[in-house]
Amino acid sequence: MRRTSWMGGLLPITLKLNGKKIGTLKSHEETEIEIPNNDMEMQATQYGTSSNKITIDDGDTVMIKSSIMSHMVMGILFSFIVLSVLFSNIVFNHTWPYTTITILLVLLGLIIQHYKIEVIDKAEWR
Repeated sequence: MRRTSWMGGLLPITLKLNGKKIGTLKSHEETEIEIPNNDMEMQATQYGTSSNKITIDDGDTVMIKSSIMSHMVMGILFSFIVLSVLFSNIVFNHTWPYTTITILLVLLGLIIQHYKIEVIDKAEWR
Protein backbone atom coordinates (compact mmCIF):
# COMPACT_ATOMS: atom_id res chain seq x y z
CA MET A 1 0.00 0.00 0.00
CA ARG A 2 1.18 3.51 -0.77
CA ARG A 3 0.78 6.47 1.59
CA THR A 4 3.12 9.12 0.18
CA SER A 5 0.99 12.27 0.60
CA TRP A 6 1.83 14.92 -2.01
CA MET A 7 5.36 13.61 -2.68
CA GLY A 8 5.38 12.24 -6.21
CA GLY A 9 1.62 11.81 -6.10
CA LEU A 10 1.13 12.45 -9.80
CA LEU A 11 3.46 9.65 -10.88
CA PRO A 12 3.23 5.92 -10.16
CA ILE A 13 5.83 4.12 -8.04
CA THR A 14 7.43 1.04 -9.57
CA LEU A 15 7.66 -2.02 -7.32
CA LYS A 16 10.62 -4.36 -7.70
CA LEU A 17 11.24 -7.84 -6.31
CA ASN A 18 14.86 -8.95 -6.40
CA GLY A 19 15.56 -6.12 -8.86
CA LYS A 20 12.81 -7.05 -11.35
CA LYS A 21 9.77 -4.85 -11.98
CA ILE A 22 6.58 -6.51 -10.75
CA GLY A 23 4.09 -3.65 -11.00
CA THR A 24 3.25 -0.05 -10.16
CA LEU A 25 1.25 1.79 -7.49
CA LYS A 26 -0.55 5.09 -7.85
CA SER A 27 -1.05 7.44 -4.91
CA HIS A 28 -3.08 5.81 -2.09
CA GLU A 29 -3.44 2.60 -4.09
CA GLU A 30 -3.22 -0.88 -2.59
CA THR A 31 -2.37 -4.14 -4.31
CA GLU A 32 -1.68 -7.78 -3.52
CA ILE A 33 1.36 -9.40 -5.04
CA GLU A 34 2.12 -13.10 -5.26
CA ILE A 35 5.72 -13.80 -4.33
CA PRO A 36 7.32 -17.08 -5.39
CA ASN A 37 9.59 -17.54 -2.34
CA ASN A 38 10.14 -16.19 1.14
CA ASP A 39 13.04 -13.82 1.78
CA MET A 40 12.51 -11.75 -1.37
CA GLU A 41 14.11 -8.30 -1.60
CA MET A 42 11.61 -5.50 -2.32
CA GLN A 43 12.23 -1.89 -3.35
CA ALA A 44 10.13 0.99 -4.65
CA THR A 45 11.46 3.34 -7.36
CA GLN A 46 10.15 6.39 -9.16
CA TYR A 47 11.99 8.02 -12.07
CA GLY A 48 15.52 7.89 -10.66
CA THR A 49 14.67 7.96 -6.96
CA SER A 50 14.31 4.90 -4.78
CA SER A 51 13.42 3.55 -1.38
CA ASN A 52 15.36 1.40 1.00
CA LYS A 53 15.40 -2.35 0.30
CA ILE A 54 13.60 -4.75 2.63
CA THR A 55 13.23 -8.51 2.83
CA ILE A 56 9.64 -9.73 2.64
CA ASP A 57 7.89 -13.05 3.10
CA ASP A 58 4.57 -14.33 1.78
CA GLY A 59 1.71 -12.74 3.74
CA ASP A 60 3.61 -9.57 4.74
CA THR A 61 1.86 -6.20 4.51
CA VAL A 62 4.17 -3.52 3.15
CA MET A 63 3.73 0.25 3.49
CA ILE A 64 5.43 2.80 1.23
CA LYS A 65 5.73 6.28 2.75
CA SER A 66 7.57 9.49 1.91
CA SER A 67 10.81 9.85 3.84
CA ILE A 68 11.28 12.72 6.29
CA MET A 69 14.45 13.79 4.46
CA SER A 70 12.52 14.02 1.21
CA HIS A 71 9.94 16.33 2.78
CA MET A 72 12.72 18.50 4.22
CA VAL A 73 14.65 18.84 0.96
CA MET A 74 11.55 19.53 -1.13
CA GLY A 75 10.30 22.04 1.47
CA ILE A 76 13.63 23.87 1.45
CA LEU A 77 13.74 23.87 -2.37
CA PHE A 78 10.16 25.16 -2.61
CA SER A 79 10.84 27.86 0.03
CA PHE A 80 14.05 28.87 -1.73
CA ILE A 81 12.24 29.26 -5.06
CA VAL A 82 9.41 31.30 -3.48
CA LEU A 83 11.87 33.56 -1.65
CA SER A 84 13.95 34.04 -4.79
CA VAL A 85 10.83 35.19 -6.67
CA LEU A 86 9.94 37.59 -3.86
CA PHE A 87 13.46 39.00 -3.82
CA SER A 88 14.10 38.73 -7.56
CA ASN A 89 16.00 42.03 -7.76
CA ILE A 90 18.68 40.55 -5.47
CA VAL A 91 18.70 37.22 -7.30
CA PHE A 92 19.08 38.75 -10.75
CA ASN A 93 21.93 40.97 -9.59
CA HIS A 94 23.76 37.97 -8.06
CA THR A 95 22.87 34.94 -10.16
CA TRP A 96 25.81 32.64 -9.34
CA PRO A 97 24.86 31.99 -5.67
CA TYR A 98 21.22 31.42 -6.63
CA THR A 99 22.17 29.06 -9.43
CA THR A 100 24.67 27.17 -7.26
CA ILE A 101 22.21 26.70 -4.38
CA THR A 102 19.43 25.63 -6.74
CA ILE A 103 21.66 23.05 -8.45
CA LEU A 104 22.86 21.70 -5.08
CA LEU A 105 19.28 21.36 -3.80
CA VAL A 106 18.15 19.60 -6.99
CA LEU A 107 21.14 17.22 -6.83
CA LEU A 108 20.42 16.52 -3.16
CA GLY A 109 16.82 15.79 -4.12
CA LEU A 110 18.03 13.25 -6.67
CA ILE A 111 20.39 11.33 -4.37
CA ILE A 112 18.31 10.99 -1.21
CA GLN A 113 15.85 8.17 -0.67
CA HIS A 114 12.45 9.68 -1.33
CA TYR A 115 10.49 6.75 0.00
CA LYS A 116 10.62 4.49 3.02
CA ILE A 117 9.28 0.98 2.64
CA GLU A 118 8.55 -1.21 5.66
CA VAL A 119 6.69 -4.32 6.70
CA ILE A 120 3.82 -3.40 9.01
CA ASP A 121 1.06 -5.04 10.99
CA LYS A 122 -2.03 -4.75 8.78
CA ALA A 123 -3.99 -3.24 11.70
CA GLU A 124 -1.58 -0.23 11.77
CA TRP A 125 -2.84 1.45 8.60
CA ARG A 126 -6.59 1.15 9.06
